[in-house]
Amino acid sequence: MAHAPKLSKASQSTLKNRPLESPRVIVCEGADEADILSLLRDELGLTEADVEIVDAKGRQHLLLCCDDQFYRSGGSDIRLMAVVLDSEDDLAQTQALVASLRAKVGERARLQFFQLPGHDQAGALETLIRAAIPADSPGHACATQWAQCVQADPGIPPPYQKTTQAQRDKAWLQVWLTHRTRDTAYSRIGYALGKNADLRDELKAALDPLRQVLSDVLGANLNSP
Repeated sequence: MAHAPKLSKASQSTLKNRPLESPRVIVCEGADEADILSLLRDELGLTEADVEIVDAKGRQHLLLCCDDQFYRSGGSDIRLMAVVLDSEDDLAQTQALVASLRAKVGERARLQFFQLPGHDQAGALETLIRAAIPADSPGHACATQWAQCVQADPGIPPPYQKTTQAQRDKAWLQVWLTHRTRDTAYSRIGYALGKNADLRDELKAALDPLRQVLSDVLGANLNSP
């Protein structure tokens, strides 16, 4: 008798034994993407019955997490799986991951991929958000000066240097976020957006690409190949 593969620890902690409620599932590389998409889903007055949003808890867990969803209660009803992931700097490596995902789960559901900040752009979610923050925004100059200082400092040990676009933008955004919400320390942009209404208003336009992800997933014809 064949046994279903053992669920990854990442998926186990996320699933909490709850059955899937929708044939549309969005699997996100990390917590920030999942938190933001869940927030945008709530703004639309939608629930898990309309679209499920799953946090893979890291790029290294993405392949297994996508596979795991089909072994959840209700997983056999998945018709569309969308995967949201960072492009990072090595676009070829990201495309290799996409190919692996297609090979692993592509025969069981229709697949959509959304790379951040864009399909052919290096970077991450933070790159997308940073680009949308006006230069006159409080904290913008401070974060930029900090980034320039760090980049020019030859004394920083290699493990702590920000060498990729994604790393630089993640660090820049954390400095900007600390300045912008100085009364409350937030460690992640997704969590901060969920807790701070003023921040949500300020970054509303920055989240439009993620609104488009939801729109594309919700508008997809589940009967098409």
